[in-house]
Amino acid sequence: MAKKLSFERQIKQLENAKQERVVFFAWLCAVRALPFLGEGGHFDFWRDGEARQTYLYGVLLALDAAKRGLFSRVRTVARAATDAADAAVAAVAHMGRAAGVADAAAAAAYAACSPSFAAKDAAANAAHDALSAGVPEDLLWEDLRHILNDECALLHRDTAVYGSVWDNFQTALRDADCAYWGRLYTQIFADGFVVDKEALERRLNVPKEIRALGAAEVGHWLEKQEREGAERLNEARIIILGEKGAGKTCLARRLIDPDAEMTREKDSTEGVNTTLWTLDGEGGEPVNAHLWDFAGHYTTHAVHRCFLSERCLYVIVYDGRTESRNRLAYWLEHIKTYGGDSPVKVLVNLRDGNRPAIEENTLKREYPSLLGFDYFSIGDDRDALERFRRDTAAYIRANPLWNRQTMPAGHYRVKQVLEARFARDEHITKWEYRQIAAVCGVEARDADNLLGHLHVLGICLWYRELSEFNTLVLNPDWITHGIYRLINWGHNNKRYTLSLEDGREVFTDEAARYPEEKLRFVFELMKVYELAYSKERRDVITVPLLLGEDSPADLSDFSGDDMLKMRYESKTPLPLNTVSRLIVRRHQDVRDERRVWRYGAILEAGDGAAALVQEKNDGREIDIWVKGPHASGYIAQLRDEMEEIFAGYKREKPELNYRVIPPEPLRDERGDVRELMLTERTIRNHAKHGWAEFLDDVSGRGIPLEPTIQIFQIQSVQTQKLFIGGVDSSTTHDSHDTYTYHDCNIAMQGELNCLAGDLETAGHADIAAELKAIVAVLERTKNVETGEGLQGSGLLTRLKRFFEKLGDEGSTTRKVVAGLEYGLSTARSIAETYNKIAKQFRLPPLPEFLL
Repeated sequence: MAKKLSFERQIKQLENAKQERVVFFAWLCAVRALPFLGEGGHFDFWRDGEARQTYLYGVLLALDAAKRGLFSRVRTVARAATDAADAAVAAVAHMGRAAGVADAAAAAAYAACSPSFAAKDAAANAAHDALSAGVPEDLLWEDLRHILNDECALLHRDTAVYGSVWDNFQTALRDADCAYWGRLYTQIFADGFVVDKEALERRLNVPKEIRALGAAEVGHWLEKQEREGAERLNEARIIILGEKGAGKTCLARRLIDPDAEMTREKDSTEGVNTTLWTLDGEGGEPVNAHLWDFAGHYTTHAVHRCFLSERCLYVIVYDGRTESRNRLAYWLEHIKTYGGDSPVKVLVNLRDGNRPAIEENTLKREYPSLLGFDYFSIGDDRDALERFRRDTAAYIRANPLWNRQTMPAGHYRVKQVLEARFARDEHITKWEYRQIAAVCGVEARDADNLLGHLHVLGICLWYRELSEFNTLVLNPDWITHGIYRLINWGHNNKRYTLSLEDGREVFTDEAARYPEEKLRFVFELMKVYELAYSKERRDVITVPLLLGEDSPADLSDFSGDDMLKMRYESKTPLPLNTVSRLIVRRHQDVRDERRVWRYGAILEAGDGAAALVQEKNDGREIDIWVKGPHASGYIAQLRDEMEEIFAGYKREKPELNYRVIPPEPLRDERGDVRELMLTERTIRNHAKHGWAEFLDDVSGRGIPLEPTIQIFQIQSVQTQKLFIGGVDSSTTHDSHDTYTYHDCNIAMQGELNCLAGDLETAGHADIAAELKAIVAVLERTKNVETGEGLQGSGLLTRLKRFFEKLGDEGSTTRKVVAGLEYGLSTARSIAETYNKIAKQFRLPPLPEFLL
């Protein structure tokens, strides 16, 4: 009998294998493990019942993304799927086989988007996780042998090898309303792990709003396409942004018709103009590109959040004569906040022939979704305009964001009927919509989900919060025009409180279009978007954005040293309505209208607690001071409100800092009382590692952190973000410490290798070599379960040296890593993984991750 080879000897066979075979092996490991996810006949190990569908879909999406990597390596899809599967692992109540299955799926997706050497490590991880999930070792190594010998037709495909596990897995899926996925994987096994490419593309291009609903709804969506047939959506949105007078409306007109008349100053857009640009698509199918040309007036920018979204192409029209470089960064940040990683083009409108100097490479590193810059005069340079039109049209036709989206045939018929109704109606009732859906063969249970999809496309806007109005809007311009006109009227008349009577005056010339009932709808919609609030009367709204910019003369009530204080800090300006949204949310705490302004407010809870909220430093900071007998509870409430607001932004959340509560006042060199502000991450890190004190480098004293943790109610929980194909939701869970040195070591090697690979691809071999040297240290101890050899290995010294450079804003290392798509997030993950090792073996941790 042949001697059984060790795990390391078996995996070593991947070293000289072709990339596609490595990725296929990683995917097959995860597929082999998948049935063990439901071996108990349920998915109850995910305790959060509401999120269970999301976690399950995260695992399934990771498997599809890994398989997609064999045909065309799409890093973004695979990375998002890896994050989703990792979230599923983190949420497993007990780290058992289910965690191994989810980990294997994450590793397989990771392999699909990694350079060759990192893919091999990821495949090794997938194999290790598959074995821990319960896959028989002989079966796994037989798979490896067949794959390496190009004998995939010989892969074992009989599900009987699982015994009762397979039947329990199918039962668990049926009980979770996910029978579609059970049938899919039954077929994948029966077909010898050959996957239909077209069906795979449909699964990977499910609309994000459907993905957000979880595995069951995604399965229903796909099942309907298989049953009814699928129709290509061919709908795109182009959002045109920029300052007032930059040339946005001229561009919108000339994209559709290069000979269109140029606009005059009096033609400036009041709210948003929406027009249709019809392009020739694949196979002669037209592509509908909906152009949204937004007003550039500053007071209307906050309204953009009502209408900006992902899955759009953004065009910034920039006037280099009158605008500073900071304004260009402002618009890029604005898009990032509401549009996430949506692609962006910048058109510099050259009106006088002078080309402004723009730091293109710097901006591209800071904003990876920035496609490029075009320089020409919209009015005078016909050839350049034609090139821009041609390139923009080609980008839309070729982008899977628009050319691969499909929907069930019945749903597509509903879309067509609604678009036809738009020719005569701006809005319809919910009852009329249900009648249309029924005639088109859409079941009642699917009608509301379809509405969510159509809402994102801008075809039929439905606001569940306003169900009392029973109104579905077919013309987005009806809403945008209504809101913008009200805000502009208030701005021009210096009014921040608007009544229905004011509304009737605003729309005197459009009374038939905005009758009183529909005007009430617009008022309520402004409240839903947190643009306004009502106190005593629903028909009177207060719009904080229209308040004066200057703060009250006397804010001395909040100048004492005994205040609780927290601060949000951002490297770039926050959306200008961030504070005004908090005012809307806490409007019942506004006791004195004279102490509220556009960038701040004094709020009073009614139990003696009071707060001063103030935006500072050109919108990069928000300070919150709280005083009173119940200050601790009140500041925790305000923090929760701010966290919800930031959760709605696609950009990175600002850093939260707390003023530390010392046992006695801290003083500076002159003897004056000084404050010590620490980031929430620092405080959590100290608590996590059991460090009771923070070493104050000014006084040299250790400052106990427990009073700060107690007073600010900083809980010992972590928020896990789930990214399901770009749609994210947050769930709070207890952190687990049940990890092994072997797992941490392997994971850290994979993370380091991935970052090194990205750096090499970007042309920074010197920094990559530094990381590979750290991997070499890890490899020398990776088979030692006790962690022996770590002490004195130099691992911490090497990591600290790297992270110190990473923490220096001016260092080349920081700039290079920050310019990579997942550079800083991968670096943080490396640091967190090392600190797990450090905690387990009582080694010094990395201080504050130096990030």
